[in-house]
Amino acid sequence: MNLLPQLFLYTQDQSLVTRTSGYLKFLARVRHVNEPHELDALIQQYDPAFVLFDLRAEASKLLLPRIFKRAAGHAGHGIRPQSLESRHRGGSHGGVCRCRL
Repeated sequence: MNLLPQLFLYTQDQSLVTRTSGYLKFLARVRHVNEPHELDALIQQYDPAFVLFDLRAEASKLLLPRIFKRAAGHAGHGIRPQSLESRHRGGSHGGVCRCRL
């Protein structure tokens, strides 16, 4: 039985996968995802889940709004303004978004 939380890393950069997996080895079970439809299915299967997006990845800018829209309608609760935090760290290295229902 694995008690670590699931973390899905959406990227096409293998070096990012290696670094993230190594860094979070004892904190989360990192699962690499490089297909948008696969990420969609995994998010539905493992709800709630942590998702890290590499904003350089193909279709990430289209996928993020779709996931937030689904989260807003999840179980009829919606997202409370104080529970949605997002920030973009400078450069083209990606962003950090966290969403709790």
